[in-house]
Amino acid sequence: MAAFARTRVAIVLAAALMVAPLAARADDPEAARAAYDRGAAAFKAKRYAEAAAELVRADALAPNAVALESALKAAELADDAALAMTLADRAEQRAGVAEATRALVRRMRAKTSSRAAGLRGRGSRRRRAPTR
Repeated sequence: MAAFARTRVAIVLAAALMVAPLAARADDPEAARAAYDRGAAAFKAKRYAEAAAELVRADALAPNAVALESALKAAELADDAALAMTLADRAEQRAGVAEATRALVRRMRAKTSSRAAGLRGRGSRRRRAPTR
């Protein structure tokens, strides 16, 4: 059930990432501030998936190092590896990203890599069905 819920949240966040730029024009500081405020409130309330979506929207509307780093943290706390890696790519491509954000990106990539390795390991231990 938890995997289904995470999948559903991932789909909603992916949709939000695609729709956010269409909902308001890029470099829209008022819309970005409103999205950031909603994201910060959701983060404070420990609704990390919602926080990540709003913070991503804020960064898409008006690129901002604080919004991007906060979105990365929220994605990590929401356990959304796909969004975290998308944001990690965004951070690595952006000039002027703080060293603290780059360190967060490295930590998240390592965490995701070890998780993926664990999944590959589990799959190899699966028992085969008996053959007739």
